[in-house]
Amino acid sequence: MASIVATSKADLEAMRKREKELGTVKINPRDVEIIAINMLLGLNWNSEAGSEFLRKL
Repeated sequence: MASIVATSKADLEAMRKREKELGTVKINPRDVEIIAINMLLGLNWNSEAGSEFLRKL
């Protein structure tokens, strides 16, 4: 039982650490816009159409 509690505490601490790290990530709004457009249009970044679309942005 004690090992389960210790594991849960370690997991919780690791999750808190990861969330803190993610909180420091800087996000470029333009990148988010490009990704959203790509998802809406269903383009594959590696496809010819997807590559052409990205070149025009």
